[in-house]
This record gives sequence, C-alpha cells and structure tokens, in this order.
Amino acid sequence: MKTTIRAIGNSQGITIPKPLLAELGVSLGDPVDVSFKDQTLVVTKVATEYDLSTLVAQCDLEAPEPPDIQCWRTATPVGNEA
Repeated sequence: MKTTIRAIGNSQGITIPKPLLAELGVSLGDPVDVSFKDQTLVVTKVATEYDLSTLVAQCDLEAPEPPDIQCWRTATPVGNEA
C-alpha cells in the first residue's frame, strides 16, 4: 500500500489507513513504537502497562467468593503447610 509523506505542522508524517490500524489493533490516540530496521519503518503497538491501584479499582469487592477459593480457604491442613 502506497502513501505520501505530508507536512504536519513543523514535522512530516504519513497517514495510515483504518484497515491497517485495525489489523495492528490500535486506534486514534493509542501509543505506538516506531523503529527502523533493514530499510523498513516498523510500527508496533505499545503494550498497556497496568498498576495495582488501577486493577484493584476495577474489582467488585462485593462479589461472592468463587467456590474453589471458598474450599481452599476452609480446608484443614493435610501436611507440613506453613
């Protein structure tokens, strides 16, 4: 697929068609890594970095405990557990 280098403010850039963005799994505003390898411009999706406070904030603390966890929590020791 061919495209043209365009002026974007004081920089230059290319437009990337939506089907290619969809195939890469990114959309407007998503961070990407751009590198150059063997005369090829490579655009890579940046993996999302999570922090514990964000993940905990998404948890439903009122959700019932799953049965396997209930069983583990109420089990009696059977060996040399600490």
